[in-house]
Amino acid sequence: ICVNCQGNTEGPSCEKCRYNFYRRPGSPVTEPCIPCPCSSVTSTGSCKL
Repeated sequence: ICVNCQGNTEGPSCEKCRYNFYRRPGSPVTEPCIPCPCSSVTSTGSCKL
């Protein structure tokens, strides 16, 4: 179990992106998650890519 996940990740093994962050399709799980490009002003802010 991971503690202090890095790269905007969460989960037991830091394998998931935090809310409003994503990893590019095909990227390895070791790649950091990046902020969703959606604006919270013009959308719900929920990122589904």
